[in-house]
Amino acid sequence: LAAPLSRIKQHGEMMGDELSRQAQLMDEFHTEVKDTNTKAVKVTNKVTALAEKMRSNSQMCMFLIVLVVFLAVLMIWIL
Repeated sequence: LAAPLSRIKQHGEMMGDELSRQAQLMDEFHTEVKDTNTKAVKVTNKVTALAEKMRSNSQMCMFLIVLVVFLAVLMIWIL
């Protein structure tokens, strides 16, 4: 009876060790995913800010083009 119980105990300990290793791997994976998510959020925020600046610059360029065309038409009309 002692031998089968010893084998069952040994098998249980091996399963426990394997589960501990798998839990450690899952923790490491979770940490990597969390770090990647944090980096993705930072990059997304930077891209959004850049897009907003580009949109603002585009509007300013359009305003300047319209202003130059208006001044050119005004000068032609005056002359």
